[in-house]
Amino acid sequence: MFTARRKIQKDKGVEPTEFEDTVTQAFFDLENGNQELKSDLKDLYINGAVWMLLATGRLLLSMFHTGFKRLTRRSM
Repeated sequence: MFTARRKIQKDKGVEPTEFEDTVTQAFFDLENGNQELKSDLKDLYINGAVWMLLATGRLLLSMFHTGFKRLTRRSM
């Protein structure tokens, strides 16, 4: 059975943070709940995710991924 944990690829022996698990669960839910995005999201894997506080006081979600160009190009 597939789980959200398969959406993150960490170095061997490194466990994802609770926040990274939350982010991967959101991608997993999108993939399984939206037929339009399913084919684009099935190959999405992240290496990490962090929150950053900007000087303006706003929060920024930063995700690190490799090898996923199709969705990135579409969203720009």
